[in-house]
Amino acid sequence: MIICTNVVYDDTLEAVSRTLLANVKVKKRVNGENHLMSIFETEEERLTTLEHEFGIKLSQEEIDGIKGKTLSVERTDPSAPILF
Repeated sequence: MIICTNVVYDDTLEAVSRTLLANVKVKKRVNGENHLMSIFETEEERLTTLEHEFGIKLSQEEIDGIKGKTLSVERTDPSAPILF
């Protein structure tokens, strides 16, 4: 499973929002409510989100290592439940 999370805090260090990427889904929790932001259809969409939302840029070697593997977007079932 691929998981990334980003938490935004206010001035009192209370969490005000959380963004969570789990396999092919991105959810955002704001004020206690979960919102499905996107379901990736391509690896490029997931790579773009990893870079823009989480500041993670994979090397070409890392990208090539995902292709055709169980965790690639093309082989991940978007209807599989993710408990968060």
